[in-house]
Amino acid sequence: ECSAGGIAGVASVGKDLSSGGPMSVTLGTIAKQVGVHEMGHTFGLGHANLDECPSTSTRCGTGEYLDLFSPMALAVSGAAFTSPALDSGFRSRLGVANADEVPLVTLANGSATRSMRLLPRSATSGVRGAEVVDPSSGTHYFVEYRSGTGRDSSAFYSGTSSLVGVPVDYDPGVTITTLSTDGKLTIESRPTSSRTSGSWPTGQTFTAPSAAMSVAVTSTTSSAADVTVSFPNAPTITTSTPTIAGAVAATQKATAVPGTWESGASFTYDWRIDGASTGATTATYVLPADAQGKAL
Repeated sequence: ECSAGGIAGVASVGKDLSSGGPMSVTLGTIAKQVGVHEMGHTFGLGHANLDECPSTSTRCGTGEYLDLFSPMALAVSGAAFTSPALDSGFRSRLGVANADEVPLVTLANGSATRSMRLLPRSATSGVRGAEVVDPSSGTHYFVEYRSGTGRDSSAFYSGTSSLVGVPVDYDPGVTITTLSTDGKLTIESRPTSSRTSGSWPTGQTFTAPSAAMSVAVTSTTSSAADVTVSFPNAPTITTSTPTIAGAVAATQKATAVPGTWESGASFTYDWRIDGASTGATTATYVLPADAQGKAL
């Protein structure tokens, strides 16, 4: 049951997109928002909450329903607001977000710093989010850009309204959320002088409580946001660009030289001619006669 000053909606909580189940919605100006919200419950989605922290160095209690960038937050009356696009975290939980839409960013699959361009979550194609893994805590953070454009143009956060009695600002910008195992989404808040903000504008940086991961917003426009993901405590690993020694000619023996790498590194080999594997897997390789004029 989801209510505010009376029952607004009731739904059977499901487990996935095929669950289904009964739902009931109170009629009125918030009917569409509540309908979308309750339908989310039938799919197994929890509420979208706000991490109400005094600083970004700690995690604390959540304000239930207060991630108003999400359709799984509370419904706002008083204007013709519509539900925003579904969050990257919830889309990932439902299995409808692919790697091209929400790429996984970890220390293992990249360098200590990675720059990305995010299209608005309300866009219909392209990279619309990133799932960033904290290498210290293992927490998965979903980073996306809420521009207030497209299907989000009538969402609550796209305007200048604020909630009565709630000291939180909802403005277009980059949002950072986490997803619990029971399907609840929590947005990371940004403390300001007297209020709390749910988004991160140009020039602001979110640093995880572990200090092992950060997300810096370098620029935002109506069509995209540029962010830089950093892993500041990443170890420095000595690497080198392999070379080929010997006569690179038909019927001659070539030798792969790995160069200087981190102590303890091991190597595998795969010799290719014009991009096709030859099946040779040792450090040396005698080029066949028909390799003449081809790329090794």
